[in-house]
Amino acid sequence: FFTTFLAGRLRTGVRAPCGCFGAASAAELSGLDLVRNGLLGALALAALAADRPTVPRPGHVVLVVASALLGASGLALARRRHHVADDGG
Repeated sequence: FFTTFLAGRLRTGVRAPCGCFGAASAAELSGLDLVRNGLLGALALAALAADRPTVPRPGHVVLVVASALLGASGLALARRRHHVADDGG
């Protein structure tokens, strides 16, 4: 439902911060929020698709942590570029 709310605000042109992520988040809404929510949804579906609870192997933990760090870094870089482009710099 939250992603639908974000998509609706973006579709109507509303970019003002919604405070959805607390007072510390003053970033304007963007398509990056939808990308983040889509990735989190995909991870949730992957977890639900598991046959049974399992104990992850150390290599899998490293892979997941590295992927999460890479994804977070990519989103942070995209946000920074988006912010710089909006400022005209």
